[in-house]
Amino acid sequence: MSHIVKHIYNFGSEEVIRRGKKIFLTGGVKLLRKEELSNQLVFKVRNDQYYNQYTVTVSKYQQANTIQARCQCPYNMGEI
Repeated sequence: MSHIVKHIYNFGSEEVIRRGKKIFLTGGVKLLRKEELSNQLVFKVRNDQYYNQYTVTVSKYQQANTIQARCQCPYNMGEI
Protein backbone atom coordinates (compact mmCIF):
# COMPACT_ATOMS: atom_id res chain seq x y z
CA MET A 1 0.00 0.00 0.00
CA SER A 2 2.91 2.41 0.48
CA HIS A 3 3.17 2.95 -3.29
CA ILE A 4 -0.50 4.10 -3.27
CA VAL A 5 0.37 6.72 -0.65
CA LYS A 6 3.40 7.80 -2.72
CA HIS A 7 1.13 8.11 -5.77
CA ILE A 8 -1.23 10.39 -3.83
CA TYR A 9 1.61 12.62 -2.65
CA ASN A 10 3.14 12.76 -6.14
CA PHE A 11 -0.06 13.59 -8.03
CA GLY A 12 -2.43 15.16 -5.49
CA SER A 13 -2.56 18.88 -4.80
CA GLU A 14 -1.94 20.15 -1.26
CA GLU A 15 -5.66 20.77 -0.82
CA VAL A 16 -6.60 17.28 -2.00
CA ILE A 17 -4.08 15.73 0.40
CA ARG A 18 -5.29 17.90 3.31
CA ARG A 19 -8.95 17.10 2.66
CA GLY A 20 -8.19 13.41 2.13
CA LYS A 21 -6.39 13.20 5.48
CA LYS A 22 -9.33 14.89 7.20
CA ILE A 23 -11.83 12.50 5.62
CA PHE A 24 -9.72 9.46 6.47
CA LEU A 25 -9.00 10.50 10.08
CA THR A 26 -12.69 11.14 10.77
CA GLY A 27 -13.72 7.69 9.55
CA GLY A 28 -15.01 8.79 6.18
CA VAL A 29 -13.38 6.04 4.11
CA LYS A 30 -14.67 2.49 3.93
CA LEU A 31 -13.25 -0.30 1.79
CA LEU A 32 -16.24 -1.91 0.07
CA ARG A 33 -14.42 -4.64 -1.78
CA LYS A 34 -11.10 -5.85 -3.07
CA GLU A 35 -11.39 -7.46 -6.49
CA GLU A 36 -8.37 -9.68 -7.05
CA LEU A 37 -9.25 -10.71 -10.60
CA SER A 38 -9.72 -7.17 -11.90
CA ASN A 39 -6.99 -5.73 -9.64
CA GLN A 40 -9.33 -3.10 -8.15
CA LEU A 41 -10.09 -1.62 -4.75
CA VAL A 42 -13.50 0.00 -4.33
CA PHE A 43 -14.11 2.51 -1.53
CA LYS A 44 -17.05 4.53 -0.26
CA VAL A 45 -15.80 8.02 0.66
CA ARG A 46 -17.75 10.67 2.55
CA ASN A 47 -17.60 14.29 1.37
CA ASP A 48 -15.94 16.51 3.97
CA GLN A 49 -18.23 19.49 3.37
CA TYR A 50 -21.66 18.02 2.61
CA TYR A 51 -23.51 14.84 3.47
CA ASN A 52 -22.68 13.06 0.24
CA GLN A 53 -20.81 9.82 -0.38
CA TYR A 54 -18.90 8.83 -3.47
CA THR A 55 -17.50 5.63 -4.87
CA VAL A 56 -13.77 5.68 -5.51
CA THR A 57 -12.17 2.92 -7.56
CA VAL A 58 -8.42 2.36 -7.53
CA SER A 59 -7.29 0.11 -10.40
CA LYS A 60 -3.98 -1.57 -11.10
CA TYR A 61 -2.96 -0.81 -7.52
CA GLN A 62 -0.38 -3.57 -7.16
CA GLN A 63 2.25 -1.79 -9.27
CA ALA A 64 3.46 1.71 -8.44
CA ASN A 65 3.68 2.89 -12.07
CA THR A 66 0.25 1.62 -13.19
CA ILE A 67 -2.12 2.97 -10.51
CA GLN A 68 -5.33 4.54 -11.80
CA ALA A 69 -8.05 6.21 -9.72
CA ARG A 70 -11.63 7.06 -10.64
CA CYS A 71 -14.14 8.92 -8.48
CA GLN A 72 -17.83 9.75 -8.81
CA CYS A 73 -17.24 13.07 -7.03
CA PRO A 74 -17.62 16.41 -8.88
CA TYR A 75 -13.97 17.37 -8.25
CA ASN A 76 -12.13 17.90 -11.52
CA MET A 77 -9.03 19.86 -10.57
CA GLY A 78 -6.37 17.23 -11.26
CA GLU A 79 -5.57 13.56 -11.57
CA ILE A 80 -6.51 12.75 -7.97
